[in-house]
Amino acid sequence: TLQGALVPVVITTVASVAFQLKFIKPICETASFLLNGHETQSPILTTIYLTISSLSGITGVWLYGRKNQNDELLFGEYHEDVFQMILATSGVFLGLASGMSWGILPLPALSFLAISIYVATRMFRYYAVLLCVVFTTFSFFAQYRFLYIEQKVDLVFGYSASMNRFGMIGISIGLVLLSVVGLVYRSTDGWGTEHMKRLDVTGVILSTYAFMAIPLEAILLKTFGARSTADFDPVKELLGAYRPFMALITGGILICISWQLKKTKYIKSFTSLATVSAAAGKILSVIIDIFDSSSGQAESTAVAFTMRAFSTAFLLIALF
Repeated sequence: TLQGALVPVVITTVASVAFQLKFIKPICETASFLLNGHETQSPILTTIYLTISSLSGITGVWLYGRKNQNDELLFGEYHEDVFQMILATSGVFLGLASGMSWGILPLPALSFLAISIYVATRMFRYYAVLLCVVFTTFSFFAQYRFLYIEQKVDLVFGYSASMNRFGMIGISIGLVLLSVVGLVYRSTDGWGTEHMKRLDVTGVILSTYAFMAIPLEAILLKTFGARSTADFDPVKELLGAYRPFMALITGGILICISWQLKKTKYIKSFTSLATVSAAAGKILSVIIDIFDSSSGQAESTAVAFTMRAFSTAFLLIALF
């Protein structure tokens, strides 16, 4: 009932506001800087927008599936519409907190709207809409900040790409991982479900992401990693330093995800082994680089890092 849920909602709201001031507000300020440069909005306005976004999000989550004393949805046949509009409102104010102009606010609104429809239906076609919106949103960020930067990024095996193209590559690899989320949470009904499970589509996509992430993180570590002040580069300073512990954390998280999906039978043993092997190979390469750096030896290049990680991954697959 509404009366019984009042205290949990108040406690959750207070905790959410405290969490957003500590962790979410700096992220929004960084996004606002990437969009607008130094002409950012006041911290008080950012906090107000975040608070409204949090209240809308909490209200939407609480409202999802909520029924009255007669075991009927609170808003009857319009219940899902209200739920979707509340989450879309949360996305709009989150976009305002991140410094987005009114012209591109439909992007976060559509993202949250697609999430609400997907949660309500669990149909993968709606998740595909969400992936398209996410790709469009992050593509806008990448082009807005990097399109006119002439500096090239050295990729593996002698290739190079512009900053904008490299950003698009990173976004595309991230979408591969997001596809796994949609495949895991999708409805168990529908055409093709058994065929996708038999072919282990989820496991294949997850292991593909694990191997694609190796050269990407190698480039991030070698090109955009932490540098001394004598080697200052404004582009690296803009992107932030990608540190070895970040690669260790992502590898550990990927191993845990793979084990959990295998335990719950969402993926098969071989693809789980391939994913774990790729993550382990990356972790080993990072650890070797850390020891080389501490002993005064020259760190490996991105190509050497990638080949070492791939060799370790294939060796583990052959052994186990």
